[in-house]
Amino acid sequence: MKVCELLDAESKWTQKSEARDINQSPALFDHPAAVCWCFVGAIFCCYERDTADEVMCRVYRYLGLTDRPTVYGIVKWNDAPGRTFEEVRTVARELDI
Repeated sequence: MKVCELLDAESKWTQKSEARDINQSPALFDHPAAVCWCFVGAIFCCYERDTADEVMCRVYRYLGLTDRPTVYGIVKWNDAPGRTFEEVRTVARELDI
């Protein structure tokens, strides 16, 4: 499954946690009760570790982030005030991830 398929509705995206359960409590991205994910949580949910690292590097370049590539740069972008689901979904679609 691709990130753009996992995040196919705004209700499946979150901020300030890698994932959340049905009660909106924070959860790990791979927890069976997870029903929504941040961008990084969705990447880890959809891809094995090595592939996830490659995908995150692609996302980092696409977003034009200039500091050293880390998970936190993408988390910061995902969690930015005013960030929208459509912006996240557009990146996933454009990169076909």
